[in-house]
Amino acid sequence: MIGLWLLGCTSPPVLELRDENNYSYTNTIDLQVAGVQSAADILVDWSALTEDLQLHDVDPANDIDNAFLISFPGMSESELEEVIAADALTQQMTDVIATFENVGSATSAHLSEFLIFGTNPFDPLTYFLDESGYWLIRLTTDLNNTRMAKLMQIRADGTDSVSIRSDCGKVNFNADIQGAVPLDGAAKGIESLDWSLVALDAAGGLFNPLAVNRLILARYETATVADLETQFFDIELIADGMWEATISGGSTTLELSALTAVADGSAFPGLDSGLYLVALQNTLGTNPAPLYLAVLDLR
Repeated sequence: MIGLWLLGCTSPPVLELRDENNYSYTNTIDLQVAGVQSAADILVDWSALTEDLQLHDVDPANDIDNAFLISFPGMSESELEEVIAADALTQQMTDVIATFENVGSATSAHLSEFLIFGTNPFDPLTYFLDESGYWLIRLTTDLNNTRMAKLMQIRADGTDSVSIRSDCGKVNFNADIQGAVPLDGAAKGIESLDWSLVALDAAGGLFNPLAVNRLILARYETATVADLETQFFDIELIADGMWEATISGGSTTLELSALTAVADGSAFPGLDSGLYLVALQNTLGTNPAPLYLAVLDLR
């Protein structure tokens, strides 16, 4: 049986999440490249940003909490787009990471306003030189939710400013939820989830439990699985109820009692009739797609 219950003498009913229950997706990303001047204190301007990579509305003054400046020496544009789409960026690929924290309602910042390690001002004369390769500008909400990104490359005919607009990045994403085997639909009495047997993530790569930092359980009263596929980037927005829990230390189990409502922090009331999605996320990554997502149909 898929999504087995583990019934021990003293253990509560556990629902196993397995590879065959996981959705799959294909994903590519196209990012614009801005030619910029060497050693210049480039102005990064996002005042014209009104939609993010998932086509959700953006208020440029109030929704952008942080801007990240990341260098990738020795990598090509296509290589960068591939690892960003696969959420496979690693510390070893980067040379410099600097951050601008938007404590006000700024819609632009110069490179000299970015900080390295949170304390040292970024010096374009030191770091922003011809041989430094591509630079990624990443705009986020709540530190980890990537709203838009753009690449910069130092060129002889480059400018001293970069405009980040809604057309700077395009995600080509196709999710297949219907092709996965649903979790056991007789499991209303479960008290916990276990994903220790998951070996692959939704993109077909090796599943890394340490990458998971959030579990969500979303309930839908009328939406179908087909609806969720076509509105994939809105699955959190269209849910009739959604609960979450922080996952840390590579944990692979969670008691449902640890879930709290995203809307108001209230306790999880237990499973009811309806269509549920269970998702494991890496909110620190550049790719917003869950590493794991499975359907639990209790209608």
